[in-house]
Amino acid sequence: MITLDSSSDYGLKGQYIARIKGRDDKVTFNREFIGRKSGKRNQYSTADVDEPGIYECCDVERNTGKKSRFYFISENLIKLTTDKKDAMIVARLMDEGLAFSEIVIATKADPEAVEVDNEINFLKKILIIENSPDWIAKMERPAILTRKVGVFNVGEIVEQKVLQPAIKSEIEQLKNKLTALRENNKYPTDVYEIMNKKEIGRKQKEQTLDSALIECWQILQALPENYARKVLVKLRNKLTASQKTEDKSNHEDNKN
Repeated sequence: MITLDSSSDYGLKGQYIARIKGRDDKVTFNREFIGRKSGKRNQYSTADVDEPGIYECCDVERNTGKKSRFYFISENLIKLTTDKKDAMIVARLMDEGLAFSEIVIATKADPEAVEVDNEINFLKKILIIENSPDWIAKMERPAILTRKVGVFNVGEIVEQKVLQPAIKSEIEQLKNKLTALRENNKYPTDVYEIMNKKEIGRKQKEQTLDSALIECWQILQALPENYARKVLVKLRNKLTASQKTEDKSNHEDNKN
């Protein structure tokens, strides 16, 4: 279960939470308003959701007026921050009859990638940038390490002229490692991909093929081995005959 919330600043009202079911020509989205209001002035709204889809949380702020936040919630209940543009793209595909779970593919953050990314961010904090404010004074002060950096261990006192090149080298190595992880679909944050109609069609065909293979295998496993072999031979012969008929038909069409 994922809890969504919205609120209105003091003296204001009109906040809401909505499940977006598609597009609307007049008001942009076809919204289904959900959740419950609370507070002395009903200035808060919350909703517990476990259904995959597009969600909008609209806050009312004194300085900016209504301000919407958009989220994708995946089948495995990953909450992904998105924007109005992507919400509109997905809503349009939903209007064409595609399911949200077919359109948006979510990937949860990989623990190893998160660790590498955190290490890069830590090293960037202790990296002294040349010509930055007080960079010369900083370079003159030795560093007492609170964690291992390259070959230097925790607690060591290291001159900056030695430490800084080690930090730069470590950052580059970690960036290369993070790139390799990303290439294997391992990310330091939760991410999503919006599939187009062609990609969805290809995936549906692959799923149909996988299902057919599983069903065939279950049937073959229930048969004696010699019968299973005969079934495979007949299937192969049937497919060969079907292919020959199709090739002949295509040849005749080309002649015409």
